[in-house]
Amino acid sequence: MNMKKFILIDGMSLVFRSYYALFNSNLKSPSGEQTAAVFGFANALTSILERDKPDYIS
Repeated sequence: MNMKKFILIDGMSLVFRSYYALFNSNLKSPSGEQTAAVFGFANALTSILERDKPDYIS
């Protein structure tokens, strides 16, 4: 039997973790807004998808 892989992600915890991990970085938009949380979240999500290769994600 081929088991399907399902991953459930707590997005808010990833956003907070990314924000505080990259808080002192210079990741800002041209208008000066902090973009570290978005960058960190996207990197974490991409890493999970590449490493675990889930069939389903939520």
